[in-house]
Amino acid sequence: MIFFKPCAAPTPAAPTAASIHVLFPRTAFLALLKLALPVIDAKSPMPSLNNVLVDASSGKITVTATDLYRSVFGVVDEAVATSKPGTIALPAKGLFQRIEAMPEGPVEL
Repeated sequence: MIFFKPCAAPTPAAPTAASIHVLFPRTAFLALLKLALPVIDAKSPMPSLNNVLVDASSGKITVTATDLYRSVFGVVDEAVATSKPGTIALPAKGLFQRIEAMPEGPVEL
């Protein structure tokens, strides 16, 4: 005979909120996003390929985009203030539209 002993379900770990805080010039970042947009495929079966990877560390911002065949990589290192370094994937087209609509000057992310 086999007996099963009920056990308590494991409690899931609390999700950690990824946060990043960086201040950078709008025009330089917008130029990188313009270069990354042709690589982004809106009809991709993998939703993560619609994103750009933004890495903020040691006074520079790196933007990376790929469609698994082509890749674009760019760096903004002028007038970048990073108070909380980190990496985040953001929707490329939405980010481009929001940054483009902002007035000229520094952008805080």
